[in-house]
Amino acid sequence: MTPAIRKALLGLHRWGALLFALPAVAIALSGAMLVIRPEAAGRLGPMDAPAGAWERAAAAARKADPGAGSVEIAPRGDRIDVMLDGKWGRTLEVDPRDGRVLADERARPMAFAFLFRLHTRFLAGPWAEWVAVLAGLVLLVSAVTGIALAWPVNARAWKFVLRLRARDGWRAFATDLHRVLGMAAMPLLALNAITGLVLVFAGPVSSLVTAIASPAAAPAVPAAVSAPCSPCTLDALAAHAESLVPGARAVRVVAKSPEDPVLVRLRRTGDNETQGMHRVWLDSASGQVTRLVPLEHAQAGAAVFDWIYPLHTGRWFGIAWCVALALAGGVPLVAFATGLALWTARRRRPGRRPGPDGG
Repeated sequence: MTPAIRKALLGLHRWGALLFALPAVAIALSGAMLVIRPEAAGRLGPMDAPAGAWERAAAAARKADPGAGSVEIAPRGDRIDVMLDGKWGRTLEVDPRDGRVLADERARPMAFAFLFRLHTRFLAGPWAEWVAVLAGLVLLVSAVTGIALAWPVNARAWKFVLRLRARDGWRAFATDLHRVLGMAAMPLLALNAITGLVLVFAGPVSSLVTAIASPAAAPAVPAAVSAPCSPCTLDALAAHAESLVPGARAVRVVAKSPEDPVLVRLRRTGDNETQGMHRVWLDSASGQVTRLVPLEHAQAGAAVFDWIYPLHTGRWFGIAWCVALALAGGVPLVAFATGLALWTARRRRPGRRPGPDGG
């Protein structure tokens, strides 16, 4: 690596971290805690509750906020998460047996709703999502430039790259800790930064992938009969959707205005742990199926999220991957603290040349 390239990489690594360190640390730490949400708060899964649970959850949501534009219902363990007005709105926890509101984000903070909003937009409005995008890009750039700066010049130099000098003073230890943790965690953080950016720009990415991979229309799905109900409850619509996708169970129901179709998302046993990649849209009054897209008939741009989402959330490779992602989420905080301390110390000693880590 030439001195000019190294200087440019060092500038990107240092100033990107200094300018966007706090947002990047907030994203990484909140993401680390969200990774373990299924183990702490119950996994999303099919409804195992008395008949009428979907409708009771919707009724509780409408009572809590009659003006809500949408109601999104997702069973989780022994309760139901209900999102009002999507990711920008309000979250409730509802008892599926009697429709009682167990928790309301507006009445008291809810840990995981708080973490999600911190992770995606720093508890602010839609504009803050762009700050999160910039912070994600900084994490990605820091990962790539940090690994490039620390990469050994030959195989024998690995013993110096991976050393931890605990007895040579705090500067030596901080330098080594910054480098070693970065080499270990930054590949995981870079991967999650890339998948996170893809999820933020899901619409354009989906269109692009579809245009490249399968420009032709998706295979036709046989027409489905209407649900045997009129008017229909959400439970009847969810049950009918399950009958149309053999082996699948409803894991999420999204209801908007009476004029809009109800979306039922389903997952089969053995599918990746997503929010349901088999989708059925039904008329909320008549039960008429307006659209039916099982995963195997989905366009490439939509199907790609069947593995991107569990990869980002840690569900792709099981609990070991989740633990690795959770641990990696704490590294940006340590890297920022050690990098800032070393940079501050060296600025007080302008005659000292940067060390091998470029800090």
